[in-house]
Formats: sequence, C-alpha cells, structure tokens
Amino acid sequence: MVLDLTTRDISYSGTFIPTLTSFPEGTRFTMDFTLPSDDLNKFKDIESLKNCAGKMVRYDSHGIAIQFDKECQIEGLKAL
Repeated sequence: MVLDLTTRDISYSGTFIPTLTSFPEGTRFTMDFTLPSDDLNKFKDIESLKNCAGKMVRYDSHGIAIQFDKECQIEGLKAL
C-alpha cells in the first residue's frame, strides 16, 4: 500500500503523521520524505530521507507516531 501523507512533526528518531487511518501497533513502514527546495540546505545527510524504515509506536485521534530504525535516524535533525 502506498500513502501520500504530510508529516506534522519530524525529529531525529521519528515522525508524527496526521491521518484518520489506524494501523496495528508495530506496523512497519518504509518512507520517502520530500522537502521544499529551500529547506534542503538544513540537512547534512539528505540521503537518509529516502527509504527510511520504522514502526508505528502510537496512534491517537490525530494520527500515527513512527519511530525510525536506528540506521534511519536523521543526524541533521539532532541539533534542530
């Protein structure tokens, strides 16, 4: 299944994605993130924004929280 969603929050170790769709806790996701071109210079390791893998760790009425696998943690976001 392919979903085209907009993240509300992204950090070093995960992201929160607003959605009305629920998934079972632990559901695995592979994500590609697209950023506006003026935001690209903020990220030193832009390659890690493609094929990021992680699992859903929480769902609430606003969306889902996904924790990135260790190899997908985004170093460029550590300092933000």
